[in-house]
Amino acid sequence: MEKLVEEYFKEKQIENFMDYGSDRDSYSMPSLSTVYKDLLDKLNIKYTNIFTEDISDGKYQTTIEFDDNKIIVDTSAWNGKEVLKDNIESIKEKYEELQAESEDDMEM
Repeated sequence: MEKLVEEYFKEKQIENFMDYGSDRDSYSMPSLSTVYKDLLDKLNIKYTNIFTEDISDGKYQTTIEFDDNKIIVDTSAWNGKEVLKDNIESIKEKYEELQAESEDDMEM
């Protein structure tokens, strides 16, 4: 996961998320939703929707929706690679749990 995030930061020339914002701000700056979409797509994680909202000045909440579930992660403008890596790992773990539960339900 660390390598994926590292490469993404390098490719997009990101230092931190000061130049990123919520979906509402996307007309004037890139949205954090795009960052999460790009990385989850690279991991082949299937989501139904991703959106980012403002919590307070420089703090954001991104919701990743799956079929019947969702996971919410927080990101701050001054966050860097480590927080993004942790958030992506949390999303991946939740996705894998949901996949396992779905398979268990099918077996019943």
